[in-house]
Amino acid sequence: MRLRALSVGLALFLTAPGALTPLPAHADEIRDRQWVLGKLGLPKAWKLTKGDRVTVAVLDTGVDPGHPDLVGKVTTGPDYTGHSTTADSPYWALHGTAMAGIIAGRGHGKGRSSGVKGVAPGADLLSIKVTWENKDPARDRQKNRDLNKDAMAKAIRYAVDHGADVINMSLGGGKADYTGSETEMDAVDYALSKGVVLIASMGNDGAGQNRRNFPAAYEGVIAVGAVDRSYQPWSDSNHNPWISLAAPGVGIVTTQPENAYATDDGTSASAAIVAGVAALLRSRFPELTPAQIRAALEEGTTRKPKTGRDDRVGAGVVHAWKAVRAAQRTAKATGSLIVPLGGQDPADPAVAEQIAADTAPSADSHTAGSPALGFAILAIGGLFVIAGLAIAWRTRRPRPAA
Repeated sequence: MRLRALSVGLALFLTAPGALTPLPAHADEIRDRQWVLGKLGLPKAWKLTKGDRVTVAVLDTGVDPGHPDLVGKVTTGPDYTGHSTTADSPYWALHGTAMAGIIAGRGHGKGRSSGVKGVAPGADLLSIKVTWENKDPARDRQKNRDLNKDAMAKAIRYAVDHGADVINMSLGGGKADYTGSETEMDAVDYALSKGVVLIASMGNDGAGQNRRNFPAAYEGVIAVGAVDRSYQPWSDSNHNPWISLAAPGVGIVTTQPENAYATDDGTSASAAIVAGVAALLRSRFPELTPAQIRAALEEGTTRKPKTGRDDRVGAGVVHAWKAVRAAQRTAKATGSLIVPLGGQDPADPAVAEQIAADTAPSADSHTAGSPALGFAILAIGGLFVIAGLAIAWRTRRPRPAA
């Protein structure tokens, strides 16, 4: 089901191009298929933050809260589609459950070593249904589409008012002319004014018409493109100037309703990955603004274009550890709260590195104060050096013969 963004007034379409492919594997084999975890530097980042105390709203087709990798993490919000597809339908919560697993799956079984581990396994999820699966017959009913036209705007506002810190929108649309919606723009502005980070997928018709896709094209929304396993731009990923950064979007293993699993291809998966990294940052640095979170994500990318940025991958490909370090620098420079590390092993190299970074004087503190103070510090340091050399010279002189 290769999809293209259609009118918000006609109903939101998912941006994943049919790429949910069932996996005939046991849950204990799933983790080995999650190739993306190591590439993003997540094992190192998790030693500092796992997304605790953060809620990510998933504006999608709904989420199965009973999946073993998601149990206890999902709060189900309202359904703004105008028609509730029942849980016994083959079109229930497929795409939304997939995005939820990518963002915050925490596995299950002994040591949670089985199943899907998401980017921010400590985060909570708020599921708000704003659209249907692309083959759901409910999509074809005009009455439902009429009721659905303001679903995205309503969902954004609901998410903000009910504690969401990050909003993931792995879908797309716009008016028939792809100029967006004033109602949605107002909702985006409302979310940003409340400090909420918004993530959206660029879209998957990059090899075709490469159209302007909303909500990704709204100012203030972090728009995410896709790269393949080799970190090359994925051919179907939309490429336009408003892209912020890219993330892996091919062969992404994730959750499905009824304890199932699948792989996902598309910018939907890429956006969900970035939403998870944003949750990691918000957990450790809760006072950073949406603009600062975006800047940290972009600064912390890898595979940066030679030109600094381009329309294919924006500032580069997301990297969780590098983004955490970039956010840490911003938090220190601005005096923003850095949540203390608790329970981590200080002997672990990653933890020790971060503790040192947290406690070291900032760049500004090295140059703070008057020039006289700086010279005084240098002078005192010089006296210590001279005294040390004198002592060393005396102790090294040969003793006189007896």
